[in-house]
Amino acid sequence: MKFNKLIPELSVSNFELSLEFYTKILGFKIEYTRERFAFLSLQGSQIMIEEANKNWKTGELEYPFGRGINLQIEVKDIKPLISSLNENNYPLFRKPKEHWYR
Repeated sequence: MKFNKLIPELSVSNFELSLEFYTKILGFKIEYTRERFAFLSLQGSQIMIEEANKNWKTGELEYPFGRGINLQIEVKDIKPLISSLNENNYPLFRKPKEHWYR
């Protein structure tokens, strides 16, 4: 597997719940895992998730993590993704939409 030049690593408060969200709801594939860590991919996008721990804690973390972060993920078809979010009653801040930037 070829690694992207930039791969976000997200600290999560609940590894199992986060892994389930990314794989079962969003459709990411598990490329590899180790304890409380996973490297995931989806149609060329790559992310890492790791349960928050003292090894990489650069400051105080406050739930919910990730405030102020926007991850834009390009997919071939957004409709199955939206259906999965709706079927799982996942609460969204803003509805997903197809948008092209130039």
